[in-house]
Amino acid sequence: MATTPKKQPAKKPAKQTKKQPKGFFDKALDFIDNADDMLEDKVKDLKKSKTFKKATKTLDKVEDYVEGKVDDFEKSDAKKKIDKTLKKVQKKADKTFKDAKKIGKNIAAKAEDKIGDLAGSIKAKPSKSKPAVKKPAAKAKAVKPAATRAPRKTTK
Repeated sequence: MATTPKKQPAKKPAKQTKKQPKGFFDKALDFIDNADDMLEDKVKDLKKSKTFKKATKTLDKVEDYVEGKVDDFEKSDAKKKIDKTLKKVQKKADKTFKDAKKIGKNIAAKAEDKIGDLAGSIKAKPSKSKPAVKKPAAKAKAVKPAATRAPRKTTK
C-alpha cells in the first residue's frame, strides 16, 4: 500500500501584538534618562578641558592663600585684642543698662510722688465758687410778663 503523505496543516501567521503607545509618564522617564546621559557626557568633557584644569589650580592656590591668612590672623595679637575689647564693651553695656534701669525707677517713683501731691492738693483746695453774699434789696420793680410765642411748626 502506498502511503500518502499527510498534509501538515498550514502554519498560521503569528499574531502580531500591537504595541501599546507609550504614555506620558513613560515618555517623561525616557526624556529624563536621555538628559541625564547627555549631562554626564558634558561634565566628563568639561573636566577634561584645559580651562577647567586651570580654574581648579587657581582655586587651590586661592584656598591655600586664604588658609594661610586665617592662620596668621589667629596667631597674631589682633584676635586677642579684639576679644578683650569685646569683653570691655560688653561690661560697659551691662553697667549702662543697669544704671538706666535705676534712673528709670527713680523717675517713676518721683512722678508717682508728684501725682500723689497734685491729687492731694486738688482735694484740699476749696471750690472756686464762693457763696453769694446777699446785697440789700433794691427797690422792687414791677415785673412784666414775658411775651409768649406761638409754638413752631416742624416740617419734615
